[in-house]
Formats: sequence, C-alpha cells, structure tokens
Amino acid sequence: MAFIQYLTFDGETLPEPDSYEVSMEDVEADSSGETEAGTTQRDVVRFGVHTISVSFTVTAKWLKKLTAYK
Repeated sequence: MAFIQYLTFDGETLPEPDSYEVSMEDVEADSSGETEAGTTQRDVVRFGVHTISVSFTVTAKWLKKLTAYK
C-alpha cells in the first residue's frame, strides 16, 4: 500500500498540485564570482538547500486563501 501525503498549510489540506519540482542548490554569498585575476571564487553560505516549486490551478475561493497566506 502506498503512503500518500498531501500538502498542508496552517493545518488546512491544499488542493492537489498540477505539477511540482524538487531541486537542491548551494547558497553562495554576494562575494562569490570571478576575481580581477580571472579565477572563480565560491563563498558557500549553505550547502544543499532544498526547494520545492509547486504549480496549482485553484478556484477563486482558494486564490483568496493563498493570497492571504502570502
């Protein structure tokens, strides 16, 4: 049997998403980049930060709720 977990926000179950994407990136400081000598310098602040981008098609009622959360 598969375990399905829906997204919840403030204890309320959100509608099922149309699509989602999970990514993992490092967060770099503003001082990162190319130096005057042409070498690349990375000042990593945090390693492996996970981000979940979700896309929904919602009713006017849900749009109002989600806008209030924002």
